[in-house]
Amino acid sequence: MKLRLVFSLFVGCLIADAEPQFLGLFSSVSSGTRFIVGFQSGAPPQWVKLGETVSGYAIVEYLDKDETLLLRKDGRTFSLKLKTPKVQQTDLRHQPIPLAAAKQLIGNAEGWDSEVTYRIVRDKDGRWFLFASRSFGEDVRIKIQLLTAESVPLDSPEIAENDRPNKAPEPTTTAVTPRAP
Repeated sequence: MKLRLVFSLFVGCLIADAEPQFLGLFSSVSSGTRFIVGFQSGAPPQWVKLGETVSGYAIVEYLDKDETLLLRKDGRTFSLKLKTPKVQQTDLRHQPIPLAAAKQLIGNAEGWDSEVTYRIVRDKDGRWFLFASRSFGEDVRIKIQLLTAESVPLDSPEIAENDRPNKAPEPTTTAVTPRAP
């Protein structure tokens, strides 16, 4: 009985202090690189940036060539290989993404976290775009992102007036000149 109790306590300690796993990463020009770190203990994985800490592990460095994340805890350095090494480069600027994701992507860019004006417009081919604008001193900068059509709420106040669906047609007036008999 004592052996089982000691063994159970030993296994319990191992699980409680499970080593981290490098599960994935996301990198973009606007929001930098974020890493997803998980633990075998069953705790949910967390997205972190370089310099941040997760469960006492400081995120120290990412070695792109080796797809390895370096963490430090209690003076020890842990080298974590990407669990499933399949890093793919994707450029979202030319891919339609949902409206909420587009706003988050823009909002994560340095200096774009507040005072941003959004406008949704549709081009002549029926594609939806999110235009974001923000003043930087005397300059106004604009970011444009292609949206998935199904993510655009058609009653949104951000939709440009000319692009609103079911908009009543503009009244037209035709001048009629009577003919002389």
